[in-house]
This record gives sequence, structure tokens and C-alpha cells, in this order.
Amino acid sequence: MNHADVAARFLRETGPSGPDCILLAGRYTLLDQTGADELLPLCHDLGVAVLAAGVFQGGVLADSSDGAPHGYSTVPSALAARISGLRTLCRQYDVPLLAAAMQFPLAHPSVPAVVVGARSPAEISEVASLLDEEIPADFWSALEREGLIAASAWAGVPSPVSVRSVGGWAG
Repeated sequence: MNHADVAARFLRETGPSGPDCILLAGRYTLLDQTGADELLPLCHDLGVAVLAAGVFQGGVLADSSDGAPHGYSTVPSALAARISGLRTLCRQYDVPLLAAAMQFPLAHPSVPAVVVGARSPAEISEVASLLDEEIPADFWSALEREGLIAASAWAGVPSPVSVRSVGGWAG
């Protein structure tokens, strides 16, 4: 689902007899944490796993060019400013942006995996290697301090060990 509120309503209506997991597209990412408002706490309470998809926000985090596509249009200026802030901090801390995008959702206890697309076996290996990137705790703190991730959406600093084991990638 790409609407966290719809998924939350569905889980409230189905309760404990509902699904074991849900696929949440683009709503618990570095750019959009609306899934953390209601859905992730509800999933945690019900024991429902969240598969975080769209962590690269439709590719907008992977494309470093100005005017990169976002959906069917160009990136809105407010979103471009957030992306610029993320890129700046990534450069300061020597953190690959896509590694941060992959690892951020995995810090939440209800998110056992992220779902990404790949066009080739080489891309699969490249994306999987992002889970091995060691990201300093100071980087995550800086994102929060700069307002790029909301404190209420933040589940704590992911560690490389937890990312590899919780993320489900066996290397």
C-alpha cells in the first residue's frame, strides 16, 4: 500500500486476525515518514511485519541530477531542498545516500526487510552491498538534528549487524 492511513484503518478493522505482514510503499523512508505516525506503532502492537518498499522514493534519491523525475513530474522545490540536505550530510559523514535510504527503515522493530527493484544481477549485488555500509551513529543524530528525520519517526540507530540479520539478506 502506498497510503499509510488506509493500511492502518485496515489493520484496526481486522485486528489480531488480520495479515501477518504488509507492504508499505514510500511511506517510511528518509523523505517520507508518514508511516511512523500511526501505522508502525499499530503494526508493532499487533505483531505485523512491515516490508518497506520504495526506499529510494521512485529513484529520486538515486538520481543526483537537478530536475530529476518524481512520479510524473519534476521534484517539488521543498522536496528538492530535503534531498539536498540529505546529500550534504551524506557527504559530510562519507555515507552513501542509498545505503542510508536502505538502512533507515530497518532500524524500526516492525520492519524486517526492505523491497527494492533491480534491473540486473549486478544491481542486486550492488543494492545488497548497501546493507554492509557502516553508517556512524553521529550521521543519524545529524539527520534528526537538521529536521530531516522526525524524532517521533525515528526508531534508533541501525547497526550493521542488525541490518544484515534483521534485513534478511544472507550475503
